[in-house]
Amino acid sequence: MENSDTDLDLVSRTLSGDQGAYRRLVERYRNAVYGLILSYVRDFDQAEDLAQEAFIRGYYRLHTLSDGDRFGGWLRTIAANLCRMKLRDRRMLPLSEDGLEAVTDPLPSPEAVREQEETQQEVWAALERLSRKEQEVVTLYYLEGERVAEVGKFLGISAEAVKARLYRARKTLQKEMVEMAKKTLSQKKLGRKFADQIEIREFSDLARLTDEELQALALETGMALARGLATGDEEAEVFKQRVLAVLPERDRENMEVHLTYSDPARDARRTVVKAAQDLQQSGVIRPAPRSFDKAPPKGPVEVVAFADLLRLTDREIQWVLREVDTKDLATALRGKGNRIRQVADRMQKNVSERVWRFIEIEWEHYKVSAKAIRAAQEGIVRVVWSLQGSGVIRPSKIGPELGERVVVRSFEDWAKLYDREIQYALREIDSRDLAVALMGNGKRMGAVKTRVMRNLSERVGRMIREAQSQFSPGKEDIEACQQKSLETIKQLQVLGMIRPPARKPTHSQYERMMTAAAQKRIERGLHGGRWTPDGISYMTLIPYLGMVMRDEGMDAARAMLNGVQESVLEQGIQLLAEGTDRETLVETLEKQADREIKRIKSKFKMVIDGLAAIQEGQAPREVGHHLAKM
Repeated sequence: MENSDTDLDLVSRTLSGDQGAYRRLVERYRNAVYGLILSYVRDFDQAEDLAQEAFIRGYYRLHTLSDGDRFGGWLRTIAANLCRMKLRDRRMLPLSEDGLEAVTDPLPSPEAVREQEETQQEVWAALERLSRKEQEVVTLYYLEGERVAEVGKFLGISAEAVKARLYRARKTLQKEMVEMAKKTLSQKKLGRKFADQIEIREFSDLARLTDEELQALALETGMALARGLATGDEEAEVFKQRVLAVLPERDRENMEVHLTYSDPARDARRTVVKAAQDLQQSGVIRPAPRSFDKAPPKGPVEVVAFADLLRLTDREIQWVLREVDTKDLATALRGKGNRIRQVADRMQKNVSERVWRFIEIEWEHYKVSAKAIRAAQEGIVRVVWSLQGSGVIRPSKIGPELGERVVVRSFEDWAKLYDREIQYALREIDSRDLAVALMGNGKRMGAVKTRVMRNLSERVGRMIREAQSQFSPGKEDIEACQQKSLETIKQLQVLGMIRPPARKPTHSQYERMMTAAAQKRIERGLHGGRWTPDGISYMTLIPYLGMVMRDEGMDAARAMLNGVQESVLEQGIQLLAEGTDRETLVETLEKQADREIKRIKSKFKMVIDGLAAIQEGQAPREVGHHLAKM
């Protein structure tokens, strides 16, 4: 917690209109409030959402605080009451991962997720053995960087009382569990990004915008903002003066004209709030936190027909819209029926006014057949499946419950896999083998064929059907191809790309599968005697490298990597052979990786400059000379 300004100073400045002062208070108390809430709800995502709500409530009730020096204890009471209310009303809904963020970070393996969840459950179970006061102290102590005085100040108790509660808690918990709790909580601290977020729900929330954000909003909304401020109440008058103060001279004069001649209209406030939320989406205004009230539903969702898009959240629909051509969307929405109209309403809500006008123009001037409408709708459904497979939106309902292990003993057990897992398997299986495998008979083969075909692209699906029309395989051929697919599934389970089987593989089974997968990827990456690993290859190459070094020695490991086009991997083998210590190895390879990144960026810069020169109409000879100079 910063000590440069007292709580009293920051509270006074906030009440005087200093927007940065309350942000300082949020930064000062973010982990204290978060830790207190965490001791109640035992869920990191829910605790973060409720902490945001506690600070929002504190902001709007700040004028009721009689003594600014008591801000921490006053905020603690708000947070605790909020937790009790939410728990009493049983509205504590578990939050799923945010799709917009999931696409920027690599997804952890199922094993890593499961291990993290198990660790957290063990920590919560251990903390359950403590009293309420001891839970609060332990949680705040590790989130606040093990600072006794700060914890005591926030809880309103002495440093000695904090130490006593910590002593009793450590006595109750085993040493290993204390270390586990410390590690888990310290990794989940809230960063500065927490204070940068702002929830815009109603017109009064706009007072929390910075001057730059307010200026951008005023220039965007113009007349609507003037009509919202022309109501004449005291709150509007104060806000109006601030708006005028942040605008450039010419824009301020225009706004004054709007204010003079505009009729008051509270409906205009909704327009302004919607515009502010749109500016949040585009990054002009700070983003909103993951809202507790707007928490996306947890678990899988099944989208089979176009009308099933109604089951998606607005955020998931926005991801779908990014992948869909406007003309295809306009065609798909020409379908008939009440549910299609509901889909159209949801789509209109999630696109800009400009894009929706393009859709209306398509409707006005172009006629389409029922076949074209069906094709457009099916294409959009396939986009949804693709996004489900890549983890951008929730996975399909089809398959067993999330988190369960899965047993795949026969080809028909493909029906137990999620769509995303099927897509991983399809990338590894030869299309000819797959075509033969799908020609088998059995009780669940119909379901398997449907699931597989819906996860193939249209082009590959056509190739499969054409291959099947040409083949007349015997029973042995079909069984052999199905067995190949099962071996692929087992390899992917070992790699963590498909949920593991009910029984963990033995060490020998694991190493046999890993060896087969690594050798397969090396063969796939071969190009004229040299080979290039890809992202997935490292999941198999590195463990395989360890096995080869252990069983056959360093010379065999070098032979295995002979011809690899990967400088970091080559240098790493050399350092291992020299017996380099871990710290030096990591430091050296990180520097090499940085050089490699710069080299790749330089190479692509040449490509971009060359293409740009061609687009400008430069002669090939001039382009070549330009690139040679680079």
